[in-house]
Amino acid sequence: MRTTLIILFASAALQTRATESNTNQFLPAIPEGYSLQEYDDCGVEGRQPHVLMKDCYLWTFNLSDTDAGLKERSAVFSFKGIEAVYEHLDPDASYVLALTYASDHVYNRVQSLEANGVVLHGPYALPKAKATRVIVKVPPEVTREGKMRLAWKIRGEVNATVSIIELWANKPATNGLRFASVSGLPAGLQGQVLDAAYDPVVGAQVRVKAAGTTNTPATTTGPEGVFTFSRKEIAPFAAEGIFRIVADRNGQTGCGSVSATNLFFEPVHYRPLPVKTAGLDKNCLLLDGVWAINPRAGDAPQRGAR
Repeated sequence: MRTTLIILFASAALQTRATESNTNQFLPAIPEGYSLQEYDDCGVEGRQPHVLMKDCYLWTFNLSDTDAGLKERSAVFSFKGIEAVYEHLDPDASYVLALTYASDHVYNRVQSLEANGVVLHGPYALPKAKATRVIVKVPPEVTREGKMRLAWKIRGEVNATVSIIELWANKPATNGLRFASVSGLPAGLQGQVLDAAYDPVVGAQVRVKAAGTTNTPATTTGPEGVFTFSRKEIAPFAAEGIFRIVADRNGQTGCGSVSATNLFFEPVHYRPLPVKTAGLDKNCLLLDGVWAINPRAGDAPQRGAR
């Protein structure tokens, strides 16, 4: 009888959570006129600038467990709850959050979300074996002071998780480009331009700039958002120590700085050795054995082989 009651209580609890999930007022789509302001690709190291990573870890569901793309399957997890902080928000703007949650087919994951203590969505049972994207409105009182702290709380069996956090607002976004990597090669400089969602940008114009210079070289990103400058183009800027690179496309911009210290390296050149040297029977001398080192400067070391 006791076992039966426990099962009945557990079943009732899950039904209650499912009912609560259905009462969440999710928006059907991003409102018209809103632009993407911030984006956290939570499952990739270094791509979650707003997530507080204390007591968190990254994990990617296997495709056999979660029917979704790689970006949706990779997520941040925590057994205590997840927090993310946004600062310098426009108090006069209206914001919405688009959240991508993923789960496997094993656990019953239920979680809620609050912003500065205001509930954005109540207990939500994550659909099993797939990823879902929900959109919630951020009340004006949350961003009135220009700062928002998100807190995901565990309401189910296991840890909290989130794959992607998108912050949208009813104002244009201008700084939507970023540099993923910039490296010096023997022949020049190579880098990659990504958009706000960390996707490659093709056709962006990239310029090199430095203080007091007017003749700035420019190029355009190709496949996978990759751009290159020849070493001849970069050399005058590298001599200044630090220079900037700027990307532009369709009103979106991005800026980065490059340190010229050890930017370029020379390829290794090997000096050929002669097959035979005059006055020597062999061109090599074995140095194996036991050596006695004389620490006194100017004295020749002595060698004693066993």
